[in-house]
Amino acid sequence: MKNKFICRKTDEYGFSGRERTGLLSLFFLWGKRGAAVCLSALMLLLISNVESTSAAGRVEAVTASVSSRSIPVTVRRRMETTIEAIAGQLLLGRPMETVSSSSDRAANEEIIRSVFDKVLIGYSVTGVSCVPSAETDGSVQVNVDLTPWDAAIESLEITTEAEGLTPIIGELVRRDLADIETVFRESLVGLPVAASDWTNGVVKKRLNEYMNERLPEFRADFDIEPDTVSKVRITVYPRVPIVRSVDLCMRSDTLPNFSLLAFRDRYEQQVNFLNGVPVAFVRRHEKELSDILAAYIDEEPVLKSLRAKTKVTIAGGERLTVMSRTDSERYHVRIDGWADVGHREKKGGHNSDRDIRFRLRTGYLPNRRNEIFSQLDFFPQDATARFDVGYRYAFDKDRKVWGELRYDFHYSHMTYGISYDFLPKWRLSYEYRRGEKLGEAALRYRLHDFLAVEYALNKNDNWLRLVGFF
Repeated sequence: MKNKFICRKTDEYGFSGRERTGLLSLFFLWGKRGAAVCLSALMLLLISNVESTSAAGRVEAVTASVSSRSIPVTVRRRMETTIEAIAGQLLLGRPMETVSSSSDRAANEEIIRSVFDKVLIGYSVTGVSCVPSAETDGSVQVNVDLTPWDAAIESLEITTEAEGLTPIIGELVRRDLADIETVFRESLVGLPVAASDWTNGVVKKRLNEYMNERLPEFRADFDIEPDTVSKVRITVYPRVPIVRSVDLCMRSDTLPNFSLLAFRDRYEQQVNFLNGVPVAFVRRHEKELSDILAAYIDEEPVLKSLRAKTKVTIAGGERLTVMSRTDSERYHVRIDGWADVGHREKKGGHNSDRDIRFRLRTGYLPNRRNEIFSQLDFFPQDATARFDVGYRYAFDKDRKVWGELRYDFHYSHMTYGISYDFLPKWRLSYEYRRGEKLGEAALRYRLHDFLAVEYALNKNDNWLRLVGFF
């Protein structure tokens, strides 16, 4: 059989592209003693540069294992990866018989031992074995025995700080990082104290993976004071985009909106803790943040006495909008302003002095479906007032259909009514006033929290009505 020679492109020093890549990878595998690594790697490359004349029975794979009484899990993986790289430069592509012979095997083991011993701080290499696989798969198993130099890290004291964040956000961040100790325990506990420096890369990689999984809106740095009881200080920083401004809106459907202005200044100070927080973090923790903000306003003594409960919604991005709705299930107090437009003057019909009215309505709800209320209408154009008392009942559990019965003390007659909120912003209503023998139907559309428009009609007329909510 003729010998086969493979011609490969080499550099000025006689090394192929694969071998040059191997040299660079060894240089960057460990952060210290780079010069010693390169010298040892050069020896390996000189040896491996000799090509075998036969393509059969070559080493095709190298696997490594490390044994010692104290090696953290993540560090063990990194060591085994490094040994595979070192041994691979020496053994891959070589004939299997050169690995199996006792003289070559001892030489290979000594080279691996000396190279790994130089790059490793904190451990001594006490034994190396290169064992070809019993099967004809071209693989070699490299086993390395290590002995730690001195005292090992036995436990950790970990503190976590959220840089530039308020205590509320800091608490949520620490809750997300509840088991972050596992990252450092797996990488440090059992490691010799002298080896803590070069393991920073291992810890940083593992920490970044953890942050991407548990707290992707922040990045983390750490400092380690190595000792048998090592102190670890973790600092987290927000990633952009962050919240740059917060717009506060306060509303109520059962209390006067203007009454909430008394609490706005204090509440606005509380809401501002969201400034500087990553937008994605706010979205992910929207429920917890909404509950925290709702609890602030519910603690106000006046609102407590009214048994009011607040619901908060958070929307937006860098410019955040916080909407709070504070409503009482026990007491209802509303002030409305009505303006009728488009009435036709008829004999014995409509009085234009009643086109504008203000209504104060107060109610007490012993339970969700029953309400006892009073209603005061004031007409500023003719300076008259009308006072009613009444009772309402919700026919359904969602309280969309209400029946109403009230007594008018001014005209001494009863009024019957019913209303149906068939869509979130739409209401259909009807009432019959016995004293006037007149019924009135209305279709209302709520434009926003402060204004609604109605189309109203009776047997004499039809018109538009604007209803303002104060």
